[in-house]
Amino acid sequence: MRLKPFLVMTATAALLSSTALAQQDPVVQDIVDGLVERGYTHIEVKRGIGRIKVEATGTTGEIEQVYDTDGNLRKEEEVVDGVETERTYDKDGNVVKEEVEAVDEEEDDDEDEEEEDDDDEDEDDSDDDF
Repeated sequence: MRLKPFLVMTATAALLSSTALAQQDPVVQDIVDGLVERGYTHIEVKRGIGRIKVEATGTTGEIEQVYDTDGNLRKEEEVVDGVETERTYDKDGNVVKEEVEAVDEEEDDDEDEEEEDDDDEDEDDSDDDF
């Protein structure tokens, strides 16, 4: 029984230390501050080997950005007002590729409905097996 409180304390300590590390990283803090200024409210930051990935949503829309460890933006995908824009940057911050397309929300809804219909068919098929 003493193991359970130990695990809870260990998990809490790990969470607090990772939060503290993120707050101490000025590169991450600058990225988050910039997104907050642009109206994003829910921001997730993931650190990987050689990169920082940021996903954010808010009234502005949705954005996913990839930075190198020095804080240079390398890739960005943004959806605002039904328009998806993908940009790739070089190490100096210049746009080297940009793609823009309209996002069809009805098409996404149709795909979700098709998946639900497929699930219903799978359930019907499973009754035949018995």
